[in-house]
Formats: sequence, structure tokens, C-alpha cells
Amino acid sequence: MTKAKKSIAFITAMAVVCLAFGLFAWHTNKPQGESALAASAEQILTLQIGNPQMTVDGESVNIDDSGTVPVIIDERTLLPVRAVVEAVGGTVEWDGDTRTTTLTYKNDVIKLTIDSTTAYLNDAAQTLDVTPVIINDRTMLPIRFIAESFKFTVDWDGDTQTVTITVPANTESSDATAAPNTNTTAKSVVVYFSATNTTEGVAQKIAAYTGADMFELQPKVPYTSDDLDWTDEDSRVNAEHNDSNRHVELVTTDVPNRDSYDTVYIGAPIWWGEFSWVIDEFVENTDFTGKTVVPFCTSMSSGLGDSAKHLAEKTTTGTWLAGMRFGSSATDEQVQEWIDGLDLPTSNSTGTTAAASTVYMTTDITPEALVEIYDKLGFEPEGNVAVKMSTGEPPNSNYLRPELIGDLVKKVDGTIVECNTAYGGSRSETEMHKQVIEDHGLNAISKDGKADIMDEDGSMTIPVPAPASGTSTITEDYVGAHLANYDSLISLAHFKGQVIRLLRW
Repeated sequence: MTKAKKSIAFITAMAVVCLAFGLFAWHTNKPQGESALAASAEQILTLQIGNPQMTVDGESVNIDDSGTVPVIIDERTLLPVRAVVEAVGGTVEWDGDTRTTTLTYKNDVIKLTIDSTTAYLNDAAQTLDVTPVIINDRTMLPIRFIAESFKFTVDWDGDTQTVTITVPANTESSDATAAPNTNTTAKSVVVYFSATNTTEGVAQKIAAYTGADMFELQPKVPYTSDDLDWTDEDSRVNAEHNDSNRHVELVTTDVPNRDSYDTVYIGAPIWWGEFSWVIDEFVENTDFTGKTVVPFCTSMSSGLGDSAKHLAEKTTTGTWLAGMRFGSSATDEQVQEWIDGLDLPTSNSTGTTAAASTVYMTTDITPEALVEIYDKLGFEPEGNVAVKMSTGEPPNSNYLRPELIGDLVKKVDGTIVECNTAYGGSRSETEMHKQVIEDHGLNAISKDGKADIMDEDGSMTIPVPAPASGTSTITEDYVGAHLANYDSLISLAHFKGQVIRLLRW
């Protein structure tokens, strides 16, 4: 690599130390993407627990002629589903012999049997966490499972005990392949545990849209279908749920090349209202420092609740975003819309990833504190190290005193560097500037006892990449030619009060 190329490289990896002392890792937030769903007309239904009326697009109607009302059983909302399905143009059929209800909406068919936890979506078996029941001769079904199987969205207002069902106009299934999201992170991985392949399906959609790698968490002792039968009090999942000291050992928690990832998606099914404990070993034993962690889960009817918050509390590292719950039939569009709304680190125009900002602060203005807070950056300078600072106007202007910064400069074996000023004064000419540096004691702390005036032998230009969004009229920057002699650069800056003069051009 040429010196010029090295100078460009270290500019993008600069560690900045600002008194008093703020250390910044700059980033550019991802612009909020447009929704993956095209704007279209939609139907909105609302139903309230204990209320015999519902609203359809704002108009109140009776649920039925018998005064049937939505109810909550075992913390799950059950509705007289015939009214809901028929209100949006679907059909409901009842087989009294088998006590089975068949719901049809567009291309999707659901079959549920009274008092059975097994449901069928397009002939694929699904396990419910609450059984359908008959109340007052009306079939009451778990609304979240049904609505999401039909690709509706369901919102719950606990204060008013109201269910809002949104039916988008474009709920038809699509075989179109999703276009990759070019606004997502440059390096991400989806880590997941999937008991019945539902979570794996969502993980695959995330990976396809973001270009992320995938890593499956596998228990050393795999779960069988009998193990997962939560209705059996003697099943493995029930035994583990009732054991406060439970621990599921995984085949491995070591994600290959994990240090290279900026964003980690973590997925699992919801068990008893929480992320499956199978992933606990991974979360508790992984260092997420410097990474954005995005939890997601799947369930038939359980909501997200505080499960993502509780998962994040199992570790003290990483920047955790709010979680997302998907139903058993999550679509590509639903996953894409969620991802587009996340505040993730993004790839900038140089191809590097802009991570979330981390600021370190101390009020202890001492040489020891400066070294300590610098160490927090985890920045390891390589090769010839430049330490950029303002050398200060004589005789007594604001500048960082060698007594304060000397230990840090010597720690990194750095050379104090600065350029001549463009505004005149005692530092506008090289020889005068060298005398100021000597008078301020900066040669004494610099490598080989000599600071470097970088533009002593002229200047050089480095290109300025266009920003990730928008345009810029600045295409290159002029810097001292000696900058090409360095492989790493640390910038020490200080804040000071200064009169701001308005210049008329």
C-alpha cells in the first residue's frame, strides 16, 4: 500500500479524543426506508372484551343477534370469529359431527377443532397455545392466530381491552422474490433457534432481504415432537419451564467470524410468554460490545410483551433494539417493512459500516484519566503514529498542556503533528511555528523529541467521498504532504471559548 493510500485509510478509522474528555465514534444513521407495502385501502375492525358490538371501518354493528361478546381465557383473546371473517369477505363452515370449523379467506384455509390444540393452515399442522371453545352456542377462536394466518395485523390495547384488526388490500400471497435491501448493514448475521421451523422461516426471510449470514443454535439433545407437547404435564418443555435452574446446553455458541458482524438478529419461538430459554446460553455467553442486537420471535397467539426486554437483561453488552413478534404465516412484506423501520448501522459511501455512536466521558482531568478513557476505545494504532493537536498561539493561549497529554502520546509512541495556520500569526510560517512548539514543551513528549509540521514541504490532496445520501460540492481535501508518512492518526481536540466573527464574502 502506498503512503497516500494509507493516509486515506486511517482518516476513516480515526480515534477522536475531546476534552473534557468526550470520545466519539461518529456514524450516519440509516435513513428511514419507505414501507415495503404499497399504500392502499384497508379495512379496520375493532372488538372490545365484553362488548356485543364491533366496528367495521368506523361503523358500529352487532357481532350477532345473540349478544355474543369477545372473552379472555388463559390470557388469550377469543372472538366469535364468524363475524370477523364474514365482515372481510371470507367464509365460515361448521361440521357438527367433527366439531370442526373451516375458515376460508382468499387463498388460505384454516381448520380448527373444538378443544384441540392442533390447527391446520393450508393443510400444514400448527400447534395452538389455547384451544377453541363453544360459549353460548358460538364458536370462540383465538383471534391472533387466525388473523395473522390470513395476513391481517392485530393490535391489543390493554387499557381499553380492545382488539384492532387491520386487513390490508394487498393480502394476496405472492411468489415474487424480494429485492435485497440496500440500506441495511454491510455485515449482519441471523442467529436463531427454531423448534418447529416457524422461526427458521422468518430467519430465512431476514437473511434474504438483508444479505445476512445465518447461524442456527442447536441443543445438544434435540427436541422431539413429544418433548414440545406443552399440553402434556410430563413433557420436556413443561419440566424445563418448571425448573428455575434449567439450562439447555447447545452444540456451540461460537458464531464463525462473529467479530466481523455489526448487527446480530436473534430469533426464537415464544414459550410461556418469553423467548425460548434454549437461546439463553448464547445470549449470556456472547460479548455484543459494539454491535446492534435485534431480537425477533414467533408465536401462534402470544404477543411480544416484555419478552425482548427480559432477553436483553440477560447480558450487559450491545445496543439492543425493540423486538418484533411474527405469526406463523409471516410474509416477506411484513418482514421487509419491519426491517426498513429499524434504526440500524448502515454502509456508507466508502463501503465501511457506520456503527452506532459510543461516547465516553470523564470529569477527572488528569493524565491517568486520559489514558484510561483512550483505552476504552479499543483502538490499536499501527505503524507510524501521528497525534494531531492544536499547538496553540503564544504566549499563553488555549492548548493541551504536555503535562496532561504526555503519557498518552508516549503510550502510542506518537509524533505530535500540526500544519501552519492560514490566518497569520506566530504559526503561519514553519520556523516560527517550530519555535512555538518548542516553547510549549511539545517536542519533549513527541517521538524522537521532534514534532512535525506536516505542510513544511507542501501539501497533498485526498479524495472526499460523496455522502451516503445527498450530494456534496467538496470532492477533495488539502492536507500537509507529511501526512503520507503516517499509518495511524489520533486527534486530540479541546473545547474553548472564542469570538465568532461574521465574514462577508
